[in-house]
Amino acid sequence: SALLMGLLRQTHLPTFRGLFLRRTFPELREVMDRALFVFGQLGATWNEQQKRWTFESGATIEFGYCEHYRDVMRYQGQEFGTIAWDELGQCPEERIWLYLMSRCRSADPRVTCTMRASANPGGPGHAWLKRRFIAACDPNGRPVVDPITGLTRAYVSARLADNPTMTDNDPLYEARLRALPEMERKQLLDGDWDAGEGLALGELARHVHLIRPPADTKTMDA
Repeated sequence: SALLMGLLRQTHLPTFRGLFLRRTFPELREVMDRALFVFGQLGATWNEQQKRWTFESGATIEFGYCEHYRDVMRYQGQEFGTIAWDELGQCPEERIWLYLMSRCRSADPRVTCTMRASANPGGPGHAWLKRRFIAACDPNGRPVVDPITGLTRAYVSARLADNPTMTDNDPLYEARLRALPEMERKQLLDGDWDAGEGLALGELARHVHLIRPPADTKTMDA
């Protein structure tokens, strides 16, 4: 919902184009239903064939999918002010995300170009997401600057407890997560990106089994 509604921030600009992605088209059905409930009330019109909302200003938000690298080529030559990907952990290749970054652009200086995504640990994209965001960023959402590109990226850690509406509406949801096998439980309930790392040591937990590296120890001792 946050990704979807975040696309509305710049729809007052006639040149704005937003893109909402998931891995496959069938996975978009739920979010398109949510958009139907909200966007229509804001005066936007829906084009079923193009899967695109057009707002009174002329701004557009469309829905798409990228399951394989070949799928991302359909966006060649296009530009989007904001690209949002729900469940980016299902994206198997980092190069898909990197190519989309080249499509996140606008000739209008008023448009702020951004990319946002949600993800759970454990999916096909676990390794590259952990390296690109979890390991490189502060979990509190403070932006870090890429030393090569100068672009900023950020990672916001979130657990089930951070979304009380989920358990308020479905009190047994947490119980069902706790019934999962240990590795899946750590990933989906605790948001643990170290769970299952290397598979052979799937029970390894950073806060239980690992110690600080020598450099940190020396600094602490000093």
